[in-house]
Amino acid sequence: MVHLRQHRRRPCAARRDGLAAGRRRTAGDDFVSRLDTLVADAAQARAAGEPLPSPCVQICRIDARTGWCEGCWRRLEEIGGWMTMDEDARWAVWQRIAQRRATAPPTRP
Repeated sequence: MVHLRQHRRRPCAARRDGLAAGRRRTAGDDFVSRLDTLVADAAQARAAGEPLPSPCVQICRIDARTGWCEGCWRRLEEIGGWMTMDEDARWAVWQRIAQRRATAPPTRP
C-alpha cells in the first residue's frame, strides 16, 4: 500500500464538505453514495463553467489490486498530474472515476 500526501491550492472535496473541519468518518458512512455525490458535484461545476474540484477526500491509500486510491478512486498518475491538468483533462479524470465506480465495488477505507 502506498500512502500519499498532496498539497493543494483549492479546497478538496473533503474540505468543501466539512470533513477536514473535525468530522470523522464512521463505519456507518455510505462511501458509495458519497462518491456519487462528488461525481454529481463535479458535473454541476463543469456545467456552470466553474473550476472542477479535486476528487481528494483525504483518504490516501493505493489499493495494490486495482492501483486506485481507496478514497478518490484515482490512479497515481492522475493524482500526481492533477495540479497541471487543464479542465478538460480533469473532467476526463472525473469521468473515469464515475466509470470505475459503476464497474467495481468500492474498497471501504
